[in-house]
Amino acid sequence: MKVLWKLIAWALLGGVASIHAGDGLSAKVLKNGLQVIVIQNHTVPLATVSIVFKNGSYTETPEENGLTHLHTHMLFKANQSYPTRESLLERTRELGAITQDYCREEWVNLQVTLPADSLRPGLDFISQSVMYPLFLGDQLALEKQVVRDEIEREAANPGYHLVQARRAKLWGRNFCRKNYLGDRRVVRSATLEQIRLIQERYVIPNNTALLVSGDVKPRVVFRMAKEFFGEWEPGPDPAQAHPVPTIAHLEAHQDTVVVQPVNNAEILMAWHGPSVGVDVKGTFAADVFSLILNQRTSELQKNLVGSGIALKVSAIYLTQKHVGPILIGAVCRPQKYREAYQTLQAEIEKFADPEYFSDQQLATAKTLLEVEAIYKGDKASGHVEEVGFWWAIAGLEYYRDYLDNLRAVSREDIQQYLNTYIIGKPHVTATMVNRETRRQWSMAEESRIQ
Repeated sequence: MKVLWKLIAWALLGGVASIHAGDGLSAKVLKNGLQVIVIQNHTVPLATVSIVFKNGSYTETPEENGLTHLHTHMLFKANQSYPTRESLLERTRELGAITQDYCREEWVNLQVTLPADSLRPGLDFISQSVMYPLFLGDQLALEKQVVRDEIEREAANPGYHLVQARRAKLWGRNFCRKNYLGDRRVVRSATLEQIRLIQERYVIPNNTALLVSGDVKPRVVFRMAKEFFGEWEPGPDPAQAHPVPTIAHLEAHQDTVVVQPVNNAEILMAWHGPSVGVDVKGTFAADVFSLILNQRTSELQKNLVGSGIALKVSAIYLTQKHVGPILIGAVCRPQKYREAYQTLQAEIEKFADPEYFSDQQLATAKTLLEVEAIYKGDKASGHVEEVGFWWAIAGLEYYRDYLDNLRAVSREDIQQYLNTYIIGKPHVTATMVNRETRRQWSMAEESRIQ
């Protein structure tokens, strides 16, 4: 164990500096508002070019839910320079490139990884895809089916239904703004006019970051960025022109039960957590407290998993601009459900005790988060995704100052976070069991009534 901690200490000394001080990370804003971020990593002769938009399901109404996901699929299909899907694919093969795209709640990412000596044609390739896409009717029909198939594949997983049930209760009428895969019915009826409207509103330089990581030089990237993206016309700030409504507070505790073909029972409790633009300190406290709960030595782990009541228990907070969810979940045998639920509730009530966790657990949580940050920054393609996420959600300075703010989290900060978001606050409890377990519950309930 001493050897392990020596290795961790060495990693912190050697790796955290790059996150803390921004070494290896350079940024510049072009006149049209495009943020250009360069992350140097010369370990392998590769470059990853990423375009990130401040968009996602959070901008969608129920009638639009899924259009951003569908629009993202359309960007790497055909453009002014490569007018067919086949010609675009042929160009990716010539470049030796791998393309990826992501659409989540609050960020959209298009990414190309290719040999570093192909950076110039790679930037040209992605600029054409983003600035001059051709939205063709036959391609839209194909991608509508692709997106629907993607949703169907997710729906084949029992856990998808638990998550969706939890989201529906937690977010109410704002469910669509957290459902990044989208509504199949909306995707099925999508039109080219709707796709073009998303392009016009959100795919503009002043709502976008260009990130380049790998075996690259900042001055070269900045020069090429100006060459390929400098003439891109800005537009109205979407945050001002199309403001996102405030997510309503959860007014009361809500329960929901999902029946799926599963062997174990699963309990998922959820609260409205901090919004990064409103309570920055709360977001750091949320990260640290989640890691305290996930340690094997924590009271939560000992009283649920260590006791044999649950098979697994975990906690997570997802940083978001528009209310991040706090989740605590447990998996147990069906016959242990009620005991697991009661024990979990009792543990949450203990959060009010200032001595619920030790100083060592607090220090360990911070160390684990630092090591995780280093690990994510070790691979260029993964690092660029991490930086892109934080740029879209919270801003580049939030990322750069993350470790300093993490280290500054105190017991008082955590108690403030718990009092504000968890202790005595309305929450959702979503439970997933199989049909037989649900039937037994109903029979037991009827017996009690009789």
